[in-house]
Amino acid sequence: GWSREHLKTMRIGEINTLSPAEIQAEMQRALAQQRNHFEFIHRRADGATRPVEVFSGPLQIGGHTYLYSIVHDVSARKAAEAALEGSETRRQREQQEALRQQQQARLAAINLMEDAIAARQRAEEAQRALRESEHSFRLLTEQVPAIIYRAALDEQSRTLYVSPRIAELGYRQEEWLADSEVWIKALHPDDRERVFRELEVWRCTGGALSLEYRLQRKDGIWRDIHDMGEVVDDEAGRPRYLQGLMLDVTERKQTEAQLHKLALAVEQSPESIVITNRAAEIEYVNAAFTANT
Repeated sequence: GWSREHLKTMRIGEINTLSPAEIQAEMQRALAQQRNHFEFIHRRADGATRPVEVFSGPLQIGGHTYLYSIVHDVSARKAAEAALEGSETRRQREQQEALRQQQQARLAAINLMEDAIAARQRAEEAQRALRESEHSFRLLTEQVPAIIYRAALDEQSRTLYVSPRIAELGYRQEEWLADSEVWIKALHPDDRERVFRELEVWRCTGGALSLEYRLQRKDGIWRDIHDMGEVVDDEAGRPRYLQGLMLDVTERKQTEAQLHKLALAVEQSPESIVITNRAAEIEYVNAAFTANT
């Protein structure tokens, strides 16, 4: 709910419901436990609060140390942990909303970082700014926990740049860039027709790109990928390239499958099962409970 301009006038503690002392205590616990993620409650512009998961780390740019943070809205996940959802349709709707919010948060984080780099470019001598921008971008791509890429806006979608994290798929950067069809070859045969169809629709309609598919690592292992991107324009408003990231969601997919199995087991159990809230209001009953009451 906050505007970007207003957020630039605030400190991060102003949207956190914890006091400065409590935030510092949580950061000390994270340091002692050697972890780089936190769970906080953030306050929106309208006063509402949301649970969030924050991944933070240092970022070295131009001899200065900055702190980057990627903030995920985990409201849907927290709700799922509190109680099993009784309706498959409702579960899918909340899951899609959570994925959409996560996608927007990640893309917004990348856009904010690119805006910061662009501001420095305009303030410095052109050639020097260009070199510093490239250096800063490479540092960013090495530290963000996803494969960042740039692709040409042609029929082949040639990869113009890929971050060093492509090694997670078993490839070197130069190896991935040298083969214009490496992504197509790695794409699961059962996903190709659907993905190509979705790409064609995206080329016609524009907007943000969001794809899910299976990609084969160089060692033959299949991974589930969530691919997100947006077209970057030049100063004249002409499309330049697709800026995107490939996020490995294999573990998330496996967790969702286990939760789905658990939900089915509860629903199909011969034992009567009922879930209520603290006010003793019934929120879920399985089929056996319905049959026995």
